[in-house]
Amino acid sequence: MLPLRIGVVKAYDFVGTRVDIEFALLNDTDRLDAIRNVMVLIGGGDTPDAATFKQFVDVTPDARVPSLKNRLPVVVPARSGLWFCAELESPFDAGLGTGDRECSLVIVATSAHVVRRFSVTGNSILAEVLEDIQQTANELKGAASLAPTQSRPMRSW
Repeated sequence: MLPLRIGVVKAYDFVGTRVDIEFALLNDTDRLDAIRNVMVLIGGGDTPDAATFKQFVDVTPDARVPSLKNRLPVVVPARSGLWFCAELESPFDAGLGTGDRECSLVIVATSAHVVRRFSVTGNSILAEVLEDIQQTANELKGAASLAPTQSRPMRSW
């Protein structure tokens, strides 16, 4: 399991960090497993910002909508895998998009805690785009997301 895509969500009524992250969870055991929680740790060091689980969302051609079929806990059948898109949030602005950030996707499951490190890239141009998206969300009293971008695994040295 590795985060496949991550998107930054901006909303008029939310200050902090909100992300949509897409990932697959594979259960290669002979037992059912259940996802009990999902979080993303943003930033390196001893005290990264934690974006915690808000809801699963279904990805449609036009929008991401709250999932009616997936709620925590989610059962993953034996010898199978499931694809998810989870919305997570933190009351702190982690600065996603303003520069490169080390991150970790943490899945709390019945059988184990799974942690996968990845990095999200950003720069001043992306930061300005996110600022414009925030201004538009504020003006329209709505929410918008910068389309999820491909993440890349962290290199281990």
